Amino acid sequence: MLKDVIGFIGLGSQGKAMAKRLVLTGKFRVVVVWNRTSQVAADFKKEVDDARRKSPPNEDNNKARSSSRSANAGPAAGASPESSSTLVIVASTLAELWKHCQGGSIVSMLYDDLATEAVLTDLVRVGAKYDHDHVHHGDATLIVNCASITPECADRIGSLIAGRRRRSRMEGDHAVDAVKDKEHVRRGSTEQGARNGPSSHTRESKMDVEEQPEEEADLYAVHDMHFVNCALNGRPEHIAVGESKSWVSGENEDAINVCVEHIACAWSNTVRVISSTDSGASARYPN
Repeated sequence: MLKDVIGFIGLGSQGKAMAKRLVLTGKFRVVVVWNRTSQVAADFKKEVDDARRKSPPNEDNNKARSSSRSANAGPAAGASPESSSTLVIVASTLAELWKHCQGGSIVSMLYDDLATEAVLTDLVRVGAKYDHDHVHHGDATLIVNCASITPECADRIGSLIAGRRRRSRMEGDHAVDAVKDKEHVRRGSTEQGARNGPSSHTRESKMDVEEQPEEEADLYAVHDMHFVNCALNGRPEHIAVGESKSWVSGENEDAINVCVEHIACAWSNTVRVISSTDSGASARYPN
């Protein structure tokens, strides 16, 4: 869950300020950004790169930045992107984002329940498929939501990711075998039909292959994911100077610790863990 690459989804006014803070912390070598409107992500990278070209990072300002904050604190107020050597990469798709961040963390800051649930559901699906196609036995991938969503939405997302995790543990390597077994049965049915001539059974087998991608997608859950809800309280101007507040909840202690100590502290000077057993608890916490 903790690696030197972090992903960020959603570059609205708050999301852009948060992503900039991740660039400033120096905790991550790379910040990979994705936005539903791709030009917004490209403009964000250009803004950071242009600032860096005007004032390239050097050892002195890196030392000054490090000495101005504690080990778990964010960058000092007034710091700017040019004082960081963190690289910004634009992902054109969620699959590309996952490829960069697999086994690390991905932060989402979208508009509302509808946008958050739609994008994170797609992210979980493409992530599970990628993990299946590129078998990976490293750390779990942490998905952190920072948008203001309803408790019901947070619970649904938490349940979706927890469900994938449970299937991962129950199926393990058998998931790959299950897909192969299904393909073998279907191939056998098709070959039998070819020998005996066209039949309704053969046509049904072909239709079954074409119409059930989602059923097979469930078998892609061969790698762990964790979800943390990090409710953010603060306007963009507060986030920009690291003076917002974050309320954190999840169901895995390691995931919560990564969020608190390495992510939320980038933009918040107050980070409080609301629950370590209920990922939706922070969405119910009064701001």
